[in-house]
Amino acid sequence: MDLQQHFSDNMNKLHQIHDNTLEEFAKELCISRSSLQQMLKGPYNPRLDTVEQIAAHLGVEPLALLSDPGSLLHMNGPFAKLFNSLSDEDKRELISHVHAIMKILAKCGPPGEKE
Repeated sequence: MDLQQHFSDNMNKLHQIHDNTLEEFAKELCISRSSLQQMLKGPYNPRLDTVEQIAAHLGVEPLALLSDPGSLLHMNGPFAKLFNSLSDEDKRELISHVHAIMKILAKCGPPGEKE
């Protein structure tokens, strides 16, 4: 499997986790709906800056979007056991809350900037 297919598979997985419409997900990622449709359709060759932008909005490393889809949500340690024990609905809710926290923190800027 190649990086383009990994990217498409990971985007499909993330869209499914976020459990929202194409239009809502595209808006969240700051990309067009048609671009998102192409990404989800299957092998898609994204520009690196697009991968970085999407990763930043999703709170994942850019490399995770190009990696084997099985490793996208791979976590280690006690948090992983707790997360993996949650139902899919609870995982989506937790991810939603984490995204809300990240948006609030992003408004603050880098540490030390407002001091």
